[in-house]
Amino acid sequence: MSLLQNNREVRKKVRVVGVLAVLLIVGVGCETGTDVNSATQAEIQITPNYTSLGKGQAAEFTATGWHEYTWSLAYADWGTLTHKTGKTTVYTSVITTNDIQILTCAATVAGTNAFSTVAAQALIEHH
Repeated sequence: MSLLQNNREVRKKVRVVGVLAVLLIVGVGCETGTDVNSATQAEIQITPNYTSLGKGQAAEFTATGWHEYTWSLAYADWGTLTHKTGKTTVYTSVITTNDIQILTCAATVAGTNAFSTVAAQALIEHH
């Protein structure tokens, strides 16, 4: 291998190590978990994550992965929620158009250095 080829290989390895170091630093700064000493990554899931409803129809959604949840709608005038906080909520459609509603479930979790918000979304197709 020539000196020029060897130099290119060394620069590639340095770039890869540099990128991994940056990812490690960013990852450590973004850790969230159950308490300030935890390295557990918080994640929320909504079940179901998709449903299709007609006007007047309803569906129950359940969140898992954390303790306290806040529910919100992208388009509040398209439907109603039975609960804005808690593990479950029921969405009832009040429109007849073919549009997609976005239901968001969020939680604030204590991280290593600060609080972070994690969220999940479910899609509700109106028909």
